[in-house]
Amino acid sequence: MAPKVVQELRPGKIFRADGAILHLLPRSIKHLAAHSDVTFSLLRIAFERIKLPEIKNNLKTEVDFGRIIGRTSKVKTKSVNPEDGALFAYRTGRRYPSRVVTNVLKPETSLLVIVAERDRARGENAWVLETAYLGSDAPLEPLSGRVLRDEPDAQTLVLKFWCCHALIYDPREYATDTFSSSWAALCQRRRELGPDGFPENGPYWLGT
Repeated sequence: MAPKVVQELRPGKIFRADGAILHLLPRSIKHLAAHSDVTFSLLRIAFERIKLPEIKNNLKTEVDFGRIIGRTSKVKTKSVNPEDGALFAYRTGRRYPSRVVTNVLKPETSLLVIVAERDRARGENAWVLETAYLGSDAPLEPLSGRVLRDEPDAQTLVLKFWCCHALIYDPREYATDTFSSSWAALCQRRRELGPDGFPENGPYWLGT
């Protein structure tokens, strides 16, 4: 049997029956480079099913397809302290590294998470896709600029999650090999750089 061909995502629009539109901008596609298993078909089905907020301008929702749609890269791990050594790597299109594990099979999932922002400049029912990924909902990663711009304890809160969760390293989805560091060392370096301290393209530093 011929291997399944996954259609490459490109900038475009997804239309709902009620008139709402999900815009896939170039930056949306760039961000999804690390989620190669998210397809246009899955996005179209999920966008039609979700309940869009009437007032809020942001959306983060988990859609259960009721059937296996692929494999998730996020897994629960043995808990580590922020100072403990761990493996990290830069995902494709990311400006900071993620905690990873190796030699682990991605578990099957029926879930897809969609994150989008309303763009009233494009229309009252216009939304821009920020990201989408297979698997259950997860908080932002500790090195995200949005986390640093949030409340002072935001990084501590997300660290609790990512000290006992990690992403499965897949060379096809990563821009670098794995390297050893710790959340404490990386978070300290991130605070020194500031919320917008990274250059436009990575990788930049490997936590040493």
